[in-house]
Amino acid sequence: MALKQRGVEPRFQEYYRAWVLGFLGFIKPRKYEEAKSEEVREFLRKLGGEGKKEWQLRQAEEGIRVFFQDVEPQKWAVDWPADLLVDVKLDIGDFGQEAADVGRRPSGGLATEGFAGREDTGDLPERYRPFIEEATEALRVERYSYRTEQSYLDWMRRFLIFSQPMSRREIYWCQAQEYLEYLTLKRRVASSTMN
Repeated sequence: MALKQRGVEPRFQEYYRAWVLGFLGFIKPRKYEEAKSEEVREFLRKLGGEGKKEWQLRQAEEGIRVFFQDVEPQKWAVDWPADLLVDVKLDIGDFGQEAADVGRRPSGGLATEGFAGREDTGDLPERYRPFIEEATEALRVERYSYRTEQSYLDWMRRFLIFSQPMSRREIYWCQAQEYLEYLTLKRRVASSTMN
């Protein structure tokens, strides 16, 4: 379900699951609750050493991220490390590092300075409760499934915590764009998740 919510096509979901199972086998006898980002990095290095292609490493990293952020959430995975693939030897052929970076968004530096100190997690201020209740009612009138309702409400809650508008009338399109940039650049949420 988490992969579907992230926009992963059903025909590819089995591959993502296989990467997660491979990682879980890699950290045995330890349990997944004990895993840390450094072990994810080591697993990706191992895959790179086995000659896996760059797209396979990115797919493995994304699958493991979905697992630790959505399926079995862990505190350390909320701020997913942006540099997990930095020192992994990639099989990029004769094209050099530029080929590996095509289509990759920056995840640090100047691009994320505007988000310093801003989060989309934490407690929702009381002033937003009526808005969330109204949205819940609207979703139920439209007969959305419970899981879809919870997903939509969670994203609304995160947006409100991030943007902190004083009232509903002060929610502007530019705030939504800023939040989408935050999700993409700082939190490294896949673009397919935001479609």
